[in-house]
Amino acid sequence: MIVAQKISLDEVKRGWRILISKKIALDSILIFYKERREFLRPARKFELEFQKVKDGYEIHLPLELVLQHSLTDRETEWRFLCRSKNKDILLKVAQPLSFETISVDDSLHSFTFQFAEDLLTFVSRPKPFQAILQRFSFDTKKLQLDVRVTSEYSVEGLDAVFWLKRRSRPEIYNFFEQRESFPIGKVANGKIQVALPVDSFSEEFLIDETNNIDTFIELRSKWTGSKLAHIETHSGVAEDIPHKFLLEEPFRSSLESYVTGSKRLSFYYRKELHKLVRLVTFKERLGVFSFGFEVSGNISPIEFVLKRRDSKFSTFEYLEETVQPITKKLRSFQVKLSKKNALPASDLSAR
Repeated sequence: MIVAQKISLDEVKRGWRILISKKIALDSILIFYKERREFLRPARKFELEFQKVKDGYEIHLPLELVLQHSLTDRETEWRFLCRSKNKDILLKVAQPLSFETISVDDSLHSFTFQFAEDLLTFVSRPKPFQAILQRFSFDTKKLQLDVRVTSEYSVEGLDAVFWLKRRSRPEIYNFFEQRESFPIGKVANGKIQVALPVDSFSEEFLIDETNNIDTFIELRSKWTGSKLAHIETHSGVAEDIPHKFLLEEPFRSSLESYVTGSKRLSFYYRKELHKLVRLVTFKERLGVFSFGFEVSGNISPIEFVLKRRDSKFSTFEYLEETVQPITKKLRSFQVKLSKKNALPASDLSAR
């Protein structure tokens, strides 16, 4: 067992010195953390400087290392690993040790040592802040926001970033797929301004018929970024938020701003293609389906797609499809589809 005996502040090198017992010869000392608690292997690891001293070894833990590499969205539990003759040994403590902390003006984390389960653990925690919407303006051309940033530490002069994130499932918060970020300048007098063209809501977000897009603010120092904060609303501005606009680009869609049940600013981004095509004729003769339809707007259909709907729990999914060419008539479009070749006969008749 290798035991840490003392933790002292190193003001010259900006970090901490950790004295450990000298019971075995050490080859290297690492600090690491795991991305998720259930992972068995270290997600990130860094080698630390150490030297022999009279009573053992002295490790140097640099503040800059943990400032730059701590996780931004949750606390990071750093552990110490001693290597000796191909053996990996976690650094332990016989009892809680006293220590001093370092204050860094532009740090977005706070730091402490912990001693649970007799393990020496260095913990970095993201500092929380709030992003509160003060003014909201939204039209077919531009989105403009005034946001106040409140915290228990100074955020003045920090870089701010506006985030749009699409929820993978509307009913599940904090799980996102598509995302885009937009630098918006520095925090000044506790405030930031967002001014973005509406086409910042790119086609990449238009996955489903209705897409929930949540808004966030991130702060960045020279060391690292902050944990993202939802843009919160209050009663004074909430009534100005609901707006809905039809958009022609990237293709016919709509964008609607709204306030969530948690009093946060979000958007519905919807495809509005279902009203563009109208079935005008349908015939079946000698095992051939004939569809005639009209298209409004400046679009030219290329293919006709027939998809088979299969039940999956409380919803459904598409597993098979048939694609057919479209014939353009004078004022309409026509598709002819053989019943025999559309889908497997048993499936088609069953449906």
